[in-house]
Amino acid sequence: MGLNLNILEIYKLYETLSTQEKSMVISYLSELLRLEKKKNDTKAAENASQLQEAWTQILSEIRSLMNEPYIDDQIEITNVYEICEKMISNGELGKEPWELRKKIIKDVIRNHYYSDYSVDEPLEDLIHAMCTTKKEKLECADILINAGPAYIAIEGAKIYKEQGQPEKYYKLMENQLGSEPELYLELISFYKDSNPDKAAEIAERGLKKKQSRQNGTAYTPDTIC
Repeated sequence: MGLNLNILEIYKLYETLSTQEKSMVISYLSELLRLEKKKNDTKAAENASQLQEAWTQILSEIRSLMNEPYIDDQIEITNVYEICEKMISNGELGKEPWELRKKIIKDVIRNHYYSDYSVDEPLEDLIHAMCTTKKEKLECADILINAGPAYIAIEGAKIYKEQGQPEKYYKLMENQLGSEPELYLELISFYKDSNPDKAAEIAERGLKKKQSRQNGTAYTPDTIC
């Protein structure tokens, strides 16, 4: 009710103005609205493009490294570290559109973290920081698992384990068994209660693997099982 009265009073006051004064008032209010809209649009654009701008800078640094005859502590590497650290520390990554973050994650993974240019460590940290919810982390895990290379897929499987869904991790690990006794022990420990036959099978595989190694003296069968 009060708001309606205020509007009515303003209208009455407006009607007392001359045509020129009315035109000036309208122009003034229009300019205020335009400036306010521009301010809000600029702020929104800055927030939305912060990650995109940082990623563009990172790619620029990497392209410069591509022209180097060898990689050895170039300033571009330091710049990538600093850009990633800044993006992670500002705590705003979760506010960026997920589609943009996912696009960057896929790019990094597709290029194997750009490890040829010694920037894999900060980019890996950036990937993890860009995933702020459980849903995003599991989606990132799927991207990693389906990427191809085993060492990248393992990183994705670890995320499932961290998020309380270890089945995918252990299932993938079964296909990555080599000569490391720690992995055999981890799998055996996981399956020993829920699937004793599987645990026994893995233990047997570990023993056979050890016995087939020409220099298999570092660990004994008792250590493996």
